[in-house]
Amino acid sequence: MWALLLAPSLSTAAVQTSEPFVGVQLERIVRSKPRPEIIHLAIIDPEAPGIRFLVTPSNGDPNGPLPGDPNLETTRETTLQFITRQHAQLGINGSFFTFVKHSLDTDDVSLVISGGHVISPLDPHRAWVLNITPDHHVQIRKVTASEVGKPGARLHDTIAGSDLLVEQGKVVAPTGSKFDDSHPPRTAVAVTRQGRLLLMTVDGRQPGFSEGMSLQEVARFLVAHGAVEALNFDGGGSTTMAIADPRPRIINFPSDHKADGDAGEARAVGVNLGVFARPNPDYKPLPPIRTAASR
Repeated sequence: MWALLLAPSLSTAAVQTSEPFVGVQLERIVRSKPRPEIIHLAIIDPEAPGIRFLVTPSNGDPNGPLPGDPNLETTRETTLQFITRQHAQLGINGSFFTFVKHSLDTDDVSLVISGGHVISPLDPHRAWVLNITPDHHVQIRKVTASEVGKPGARLHDTIAGSDLLVEQGKVVAPTGSKFDDSHPPRTAVAVTRQGRLLLMTVDGRQPGFSEGMSLQEVARFLVAHGAVEALNFDGGGSTTMAIADPRPRIINFPSDHKADGDAGEARAVGVNLGVFARPNPDYKPLPPIRTAASR
C-alpha cells in the first residue's frame, strides 16, 4: 500500500510510502523548498527474513598487473542491468570509479569487497566505507590497510565512499568546496540506531523538477530519518535507484541526457549494491510522478 502524508521535519514535503518487500520500506519525498527536490529513500531491516546483499563482483581484472595499469577490476553496468542480471529486488549505485576509454572495464576508487573477496584495494584517503558483515550487520566505519583481508575484520560486502556525512548522530559533512556546496544529484547511505540501512538518492540538474542537494543538506535529511552514521557515494549522473517489483525498472530520474536531449539516461557505473528480499503480497507500487518515469 502507499500513503500520502506531510512530514513536518521536511518542510511540509509530500511523502509517499510503500512496502514492496518484506523488511523494505520505500519512500518518495517531493519537496519545493529550498528548491525542487525528488528524493527516494529505502529503509531496510537487515534482519528481516530473506534479506541479503551483493556488491558488484570482480570481472577477473582482465588486463592483469600491467605496468602503470589502472586495474580493470569491475565491468561497468547500469544499476538496472545489475539487479536484472543478479535477480536482486533493489539496487543503488556505489563507489566512485575511473572511466577507461573504449572499455566498460573500470578501475574502482578505494576499497570494494564482494562476498569477502577484495575487488579494489583501500585508498587511505578514502577509508570510510559501508560494510555489511557476513551475518548482515550493517556498519559505516573507517578501515585501515591492516584490516583488509583479515577474517577478524568481518569485511564482507564493502563499498568505500568519499565524505563522512553523519557521525554519532551529528552532521559532519564538509563545506567550503564546489563539490560540497553545489547541488548535483547525490547517492548516500546511512545506518540508524536500530541497525536499519538507509539508501538515498536525490535527483538534480533538472531545473524546476529536481535540483539536487549539498552534502550538508543530505546529512541533515538523513539525520531527520534517524541516521547515526552516513556516507556519501558517487553522485551526479551515476545516481540511480532501481527496483524489481517484479519488473526491473529505475525509480529515480537520472540526470544524464538521452539522444533526444531529455534527462533520464542511466549511466553504467563500476560498483552497485544489490538487495535481495521476499515480495510483500500486499504491496501496491507508488504512482508515477510523470509519464516519462515509467521505464
